[in-house]
Amino acid sequence: MCLYVVDEQWFAPLIDGELTPRIGPARLRFLWQSLMELRGELLQRGSDLLVRIGKPSDVVIELADSLNARQVRVAEHAGVEESAHIQRVSQGLPSQTTFECIEGGRLLARQALPFEREALPESFSAFRRSVEQACTVPSSRCAPITLPRGLKRQEVFLP
Repeated sequence: MCLYVVDEQWFAPLIDGELTPRIGPARLRFLWQSLMELRGELLQRGSDLLVRIGKPSDVVIELADSLNARQVRVAEHAGVEESAHIQRVSQGLPSQTTFECIEGGRLLARQALPFEREALPESFSAFRRSVEQACTVPSSRCAPITLPRGLKRQEVFLP
Protein backbone atom coordinates (compact mmCIF):
# COMPACT_ATOMS: atom_id res chain seq x y z
CA MET A 1 0.00 0.00 0.00
CA CYS A 2 1.26 3.47 -0.81
CA LEU A 3 0.64 6.03 1.90
CA TYR A 4 1.22 9.78 2.02
CA VAL A 5 0.69 11.60 5.30
CA VAL A 6 0.08 15.33 5.16
CA ASP A 7 1.64 16.62 8.37
CA GLU A 8 -0.98 18.42 10.44
CA GLN A 9 1.74 20.84 11.58
CA TRP A 10 1.78 22.32 8.07
CA PHE A 11 -1.59 23.95 8.80
CA ALA A 12 -0.33 25.58 12.00
CA PRO A 13 1.83 28.72 12.12
CA LEU A 14 5.59 28.21 12.33
CA ILE A 15 5.89 31.02 14.88
CA ASP A 16 3.58 31.34 17.88
CA GLY A 17 1.30 34.32 17.58
CA GLU A 18 1.41 34.35 13.78
CA LEU A 19 -1.63 33.50 11.67
CA THR A 20 0.13 32.31 8.53
CA PRO A 21 0.34 28.51 8.26
CA ARG A 22 3.57 26.77 7.22
CA ILE A 23 2.03 25.76 3.90
CA GLY A 24 0.26 28.36 1.79
CA PRO A 25 -2.77 27.78 -0.44
CA ALA A 26 -0.77 27.64 -3.70
CA ARG A 27 1.68 25.07 -2.36
CA LEU A 28 -1.12 23.04 -0.79
CA ARG A 29 -3.00 23.05 -4.13
CA PHE A 30 0.17 21.91 -5.94
CA LEU A 31 0.73 19.15 -3.36
CA TRP A 32 -2.88 17.95 -3.68
CA GLN A 33 -2.71 17.98 -7.50
CA SER A 34 0.56 16.03 -7.36
CA LEU A 35 -0.95 13.46 -5.01
CA MET A 36 -3.98 13.02 -7.26
CA GLU A 37 -1.69 12.58 -10.29
CA LEU A 38 0.32 9.98 -8.35
CA ARG A 39 -2.89 8.22 -7.33
CA GLY A 40 -3.99 8.11 -10.97
CA GLU A 41 -0.66 6.54 -11.98
CA LEU A 42 -0.89 3.98 -9.19
CA LEU A 43 -4.49 3.09 -10.08
CA GLN A 44 -3.42 2.46 -13.70
CA ARG A 45 -0.87 -0.02 -12.35
CA GLY A 46 -3.30 -1.83 -10.06
CA SER A 47 -2.48 -0.12 -6.77
CA ASP A 48 -3.78 2.93 -4.92
CA LEU A 49 -2.66 5.83 -2.74
CA LEU A 50 -3.99 6.38 0.74
CA VAL A 51 -3.72 9.99 1.93
CA ARG A 52 -4.04 10.82 5.61
CA ILE A 53 -3.72 14.04 7.58
CA GLY A 54 -2.07 13.82 10.99
CA LYS A 55 1.25 13.37 12.71
CA PRO A 56 3.15 11.21 10.18
CA SER A 57 4.84 8.91 12.69
CA ASP A 58 1.59 8.26 14.57
CA VAL A 59 -0.39 7.59 11.38
CA VAL A 60 2.18 5.14 10.00
CA ILE A 61 2.55 3.25 13.29
CA GLU A 62 -1.23 3.08 13.84
CA LEU A 63 -1.90 1.91 10.27
CA ALA A 64 0.89 -0.70 10.38
CA ASP A 65 -0.48 -2.00 13.67
CA SER A 66 -4.13 -2.11 12.53
CA LEU A 67 -3.23 -3.93 9.29
CA ASN A 68 -0.67 -6.27 10.90
CA ALA A 69 1.86 -5.04 8.34
CA ARG A 70 4.85 -7.28 7.72
CA GLN A 71 7.01 -4.41 6.47
CA VAL A 72 7.06 -0.61 6.39
CA ARG A 73 9.24 1.25 3.91
CA VAL A 74 9.74 5.00 4.06
CA ALA A 75 11.68 7.44 1.93
CA GLU A 76 14.69 8.99 3.62
CA HIS A 77 14.49 12.74 4.21
CA ALA A 78 17.15 15.22 5.26
CA GLY A 79 14.75 17.53 7.12
CA VAL A 80 14.97 17.64 10.91
CA GLU A 81 11.25 17.09 11.52
CA GLU A 82 11.00 14.40 8.83
CA SER A 83 14.02 12.57 10.25
CA ALA A 84 12.46 12.69 13.72
CA HIS A 85 9.24 11.15 12.36
CA ILE A 86 11.22 8.40 10.62
CA GLN A 87 13.11 7.68 13.85
CA ARG A 88 9.84 7.46 15.81
CA VAL A 89 8.36 5.09 13.22
CA SER A 90 11.42 2.82 13.31
CA GLN A 91 11.15 2.60 17.12
CA GLY A 92 7.36 2.44 17.43
CA LEU A 93 6.37 -0.28 14.98
CA PRO A 94 4.99 -3.58 16.25
CA SER A 95 7.65 -6.24 16.77
CA GLN A 96 6.43 -8.34 13.81
CA THR A 97 6.88 -5.39 11.41
CA THR A 98 10.23 -4.87 9.72
CA PHE A 99 11.34 -1.33 8.85
CA GLU A 100 13.32 -0.07 5.87
CA CYS A 101 14.36 3.52 5.17
CA ILE A 102 15.11 3.90 1.46
CA GLU A 103 17.46 6.49 0.04
CA GLY A 104 15.99 8.05 -3.05
CA GLY A 105 15.16 11.19 -4.93
CA ARG A 106 18.80 11.93 -5.69
CA LEU A 107 20.71 11.74 -8.94
CA LEU A 108 23.54 9.83 -7.25
CA ALA A 109 23.52 7.51 -4.28
CA ARG A 110 25.47 8.79 -1.28
CA GLN A 111 27.85 5.81 -1.54
CA ALA A 112 28.71 6.75 -5.16
CA LEU A 113 30.15 10.14 -4.20
CA PRO A 114 33.96 10.30 -4.33
CA PHE A 115 34.17 11.90 -0.87
CA GLU A 116 32.60 11.67 2.56
CA ARG A 117 29.95 14.16 3.61
CA GLU A 118 32.46 15.84 5.94
CA ALA A 119 34.84 16.43 2.99
CA LEU A 120 32.20 18.01 0.76
CA PRO A 121 33.88 20.54 -1.57
CA GLU A 122 33.28 24.16 -0.60
CA SER A 123 32.06 25.33 -4.01
CA PHE A 124 29.61 23.81 -6.46
CA SER A 125 32.20 23.98 -9.25
CA ALA A 126 34.66 21.87 -7.23
CA PHE A 127 31.85 19.47 -6.35
CA ARG A 128 30.81 19.16 -10.00
CA ARG A 129 34.36 18.57 -11.25
CA SER A 130 34.95 15.89 -8.66
CA VAL A 131 31.66 14.13 -9.40
CA GLU A 132 32.08 14.35 -13.19
CA GLN A 133 35.49 12.67 -12.97
CA ALA A 134 34.54 9.92 -10.54
CA CYS A 135 30.85 9.13 -11.04
CA THR A 136 28.64 7.67 -13.70
CA VAL A 137 25.02 8.76 -13.71
CA PRO A 138 22.87 5.64 -13.62
CA SER A 139 20.41 5.15 -16.46
CA SER A 140 16.77 5.76 -15.68
CA ARG A 141 14.45 2.88 -14.92
CA CYS A 142 11.13 2.29 -16.60
CA ALA A 143 8.01 2.58 -14.50
CA PRO A 144 6.57 -0.80 -13.53
CA ILE A 145 3.62 -2.04 -15.56
CA THR A 146 1.79 -3.40 -12.51
CA LEU A 147 2.04 -3.05 -8.75
CA PRO A 148 0.63 -5.14 -5.91
CA ARG A 149 -3.06 -4.41 -5.47
CA GLY A 150 -4.04 -1.71 -3.05
CA LEU A 151 -6.20 -2.48 -0.04
CA LYS A 152 -9.93 -1.96 -0.19
CA ARG A 153 -11.31 1.07 1.66
CA GLN A 154 -12.87 -1.01 4.43
CA GLU A 155 -9.48 -2.62 5.10
CA VAL A 156 -7.81 0.70 5.96
CA PHE A 157 -10.49 2.37 8.06
CA LEU A 158 -9.04 4.04 11.12
CA PRO A 159 -11.11 5.92 13.69
